[in-house]
Amino acid sequence: GALLAYRAASWEKVELFVIMQILWNILGLIAMLWNYFTMALPVAVWLIIGLLAIFLVFYIFVYYKAKP
Repeated sequence: GALLAYRAASWEKVELFVIMQILWNILGLIAMLWNYFTMALPVAVWLIIGLLAIFLVFYIFVYYKAKP
């Protein structure tokens, strides 16, 4: 998916991919936070949570910057 979006020539072809990534990161953050607070997970989970948050901010920035 990401390679095809990278090679796409127009925003209309990439917009759906960016929206899917935003939703995936939101759901991933919710799931990881839920698991961290309800299960005994290692502290390294915060690295994954941080990466999901960084990518979420990045994709939201790209979406609003590229949106016509």
